Amino acid sequence: MCSSWLLGQIQAVVAENATCTTDAQCVKIDTNLCAVPGLGCYAIGIAQGEGILPLTGLLQQYTQLNCPTSDCDCAPPTGATCTAGECTASGQ
Repeated sequence: MCSSWLLGQIQAVVAENATCTTDAQCVKIDTNLCAVPGLGCYAIGIAQGEGILPLTGLLQQYTQLNCPTSDCDCAPPTGATCTAGECTASGQ
């Protein structure tokens, strides 16, 4: 069942793993949750490391539960950058 708890977990993992000092520390994870605050448009920028596995697991769970997705009104980002100390998907 889709819930605000699951979206909250996704947002928390992203927030806890966003810190960076260089672009090389950031990776782009593709998604279609652009209506969710803080998750970007077509993709999520996250720092390389321990947060990637939990994030991809939560996104798979979201998809498997057939939770609602968004029709993103933007160009898909091509990468991730470190902006103001946080990883973001390029083009956000």
